[in-house]
Amino acid sequence: PPEEVEEKILLVKTAMKKLLEPEDVANYVAFLCSSEAWAITGSVQAIDMAWTAN
Repeated sequence: PPEEVEEKILLVKTAMKKLLEPEDVANYVAFLCSSEAWAITGSVQAIDMAWTAN
């Protein structure tokens, strides 16, 4: 199926060998909205499984 081919192509370039799931982004957003993230200000956060490192 095309989805499996697409996934294999994407996984070749990822360091983690796993695709990002919507829940992963949601969990990070929840963290950023929590009091534990109080010191994170004015930054750009890449949630891309090290894709931009390639």
